[in-house]
This record gives sequence, structure tokens and C-alpha cells, in this order.
Amino acid sequence: MGQGVDRLSWVVAPRELPAVPAEGRLALVDVAFANKDNYELHTRPFIERAGARLVAWIDHHEHPAWTAFERDPRFVLAPRRRARACPELITPPVVARLGPFEHLLAHADFDGLMSAVKLLGGGQPPYPEADEDARAVDSPGRGFRLSARGQRLARAMDQASVERGAARLALYTALAGALLAGAEPPALTRDLDGLAAALEAEEPRLLALADQATRPHPDLLLLESARALHPVHRKLVMCELEARARVGVVSEPGWISVGTFRDEDADGLDLGQLRGLDCIAGYAWGRSPVAQVVAELTRMLRR
Repeated sequence: MGQGVDRLSWVVAPRELPAVPAEGRLALVDVAFANKDNYELHTRPFIERAGARLVAWIDHHEHPAWTAFERDPRFVLAPRRRARACPELITPPVVARLGPFEHLLAHADFDGLMSAVKLLGGGQPPYPEADEDARAVDSPGRGFRLSARGQRLARAMDQASVERGAARLALYTALAGALLAGAEPPALTRDLDGLAAALEAEEPRLLALADQATRPHPDLLLLESARALHPVHRKLVMCELEARARVGVVSEPGWISVGTFRDEDADGLDLGQLRGLDCIAGYAWGRSPVAQVVAELTRMLRR
């Protein structure tokens, strides 16, 4: 198995899988099975078209369809409560079992990038703290420690998403190559440093938005924003709300997000009970009215 990133492609969302390559074996890391009807529309057809050329699907976003692949050794699937980030599932024995592949699809975020680099690196993390950094970024609020190196890279990737949109993927590929090589070209270092500094400067303003939140319930913080937030900014605000209350809610025009760091407590909340919202562990999102969501959360919190 070669070590270059020329085989690496990015998946922005589970419902946006690319066409199956015409030739060559392929692996996927940190790519969730698409939610609800999108599984039948996108995920299952992709798996069937890939057929025997699919050598691995490694992921930690739990999905009802996982049961169909429990006995298929190509699928390394573990729920978030067991694998807080995807890279920890990628070990030298797992990589050795896969054999060669010509295509690698990775989720376009910090966790996905570290997973891709670890797979291309034979199951070894690109730097000692990389697995813990992935856990800290992908599962915030659960006690994982983010290193200074990881924080710089995560900030740079997030700010590239804010500033560059789809063009950020070229930066992600360049960063993957640098991590595999163990050295950053000077131009990449300047780019990463500038991006990380830009988001660091913006963070105080974003986190201060939590001061505007109201408490419809003692354990619930609700921020109602008159404008849509970029997903990167929304995540920062959500994490701040969840750090201050048992449940955080961000309401934007036509969109609502609900999060809790305490979904696995003995009295943890199952956000999947919220009507009309999609949900993964500790996080729900969609277009339900804010009054409905707050009322349902209030009832759940009173139990």
C-alpha cells in the first residue's frame, strides 16, 4: 500500500457520496451511513456498486443498518460511546488485514482527516497526541484534552471552511500530505497559522453570544439568533451553551439545533425523542418550531 494522498478524496456529508470509482479497491473512514431514507438512496447503493472492491468501511456514527454488516469483516463499526473518534478504530492489525487499495474516502473534518492519515500511515498516528486530539474535537465536553498542535490544526481547518467553502478541501489534502511526511512546507505553515489566528480572534465574540441565551428551564439554555450561523460558529456556540447548562439549544431562521454533553448520564436525555428532528448521540437538528422543541425538552427535564 502506497503512502501518497493522491488516492484521498473527501466526503462532505453522508448523502453526498461520490460515484463509485470505475476501477480499483476503496476504503472509507469516518463516513456515516446516511440518515433515514437517504440510506436507501445513497449508502446502500454505493456499497452494492462497490461490491468486492470495497475493502473497508470504518466508522463510529451508529446507524440501524449496521446490523446487516455485523459479520462482514470489511466493516469496522463501533458506536460513539465506545469509539469517541474514528482514528482509534484504525490500528496496525486492522490496516494489515485490509490489503492494498487505490481509493480512500474520508469525512471532510478533523476526525476524518486524522483517520485518513492514520490509515495511510499503516495504523500509526501522525503525532503522539493525534488520537486524543480527534476525540477532543469530535466529542467535546467529555474530558478529552486537546493539544496545542491539535488546536492549531482544528482551528485552521474550521476557518478554512468559513472562508473558502468547498475550496477548503485542497488545504485538507495538503495538510494530510504534510502529516504523512512529518513536515509542513513553509507556505502551508503560513496558511495554517493565518487561518488558526483568524478563528482564535473571532472566538471571544462567538462565545459571548451565549450570554444572550435565556433559560426556559433551569437546565436549558436557549439562544435565538436572528441570523443563520455558519456550522463552525454554531458548533462553538453550542459547546459553550452545553458547558453552561444540561441542554443547549440554538434557534436560527428555519433551523434548530439541540445538544447535550450528558446524554450518557444515568438520567441522560434521549434527544432522539424530539419530534421531527434528526439525531445522533447527544445532538439533534432540523426544522421543528422552537416552541415545540422547548416544550418537549422541558417535559423531558422534569422526569
